[in-house]
Amino acid sequence: MILYFLRHGQAQPKASFAGDEDRVLTSEGAAKVRKVLSIAKYTYGVEIDRILSSPYKRALESAEIAKEVLKPNKPKIILDEALVPEKSPYEVYSFLSKQKFGPADRVLVVSHQPSIGETISDLIGSNASMGFAPGSMARIDIGGELQSKSGTLVWLISSEVI
Repeated sequence: MILYFLRHGQAQPKASFAGDEDRVLTSEGAAKVRKVLSIAKYTYGVEIDRILSSPYKRALESAEIAKEVLKPNKPKIILDEALVPEKSPYEVYSFLSKQKFGPADRVLVVSHQPSIGETISDLIGSNASMGFAPGSMARIDIGGELQSKSGTLVWLISSEVI
């Protein structure tokens, strides 16, 4: 299985919203997500079968941009609380395992820090949590069962360099 991880784009400040889950993308954040996804598609040939996303507004907006740019085979975006900021890698694995993906599936996961960085670090066997800027994207190839140290980092596109 190929997992693509996309951190949502830059969001409006927390002080502007009653709840963290309601924060929306800035115009710059949306533009960087679109640019990163275009690089992934046209430079790395990314094709996806499904999109899974945190239900938080900024993640869902990023997932919608991914749906527009990458045109997944199954266009419905699956939302789940397992992809919100505070979830552990094991909660993410449990959710992904319930989706019953095949070994050839290509899945985009749209989430938040610190969960996304911790999940990537755990998958590739790193002891340190990976810093992951808003709008960044990574490809992790899973060589068997989805669990700790089962993945290989193939590439990372940092939104900070575009």
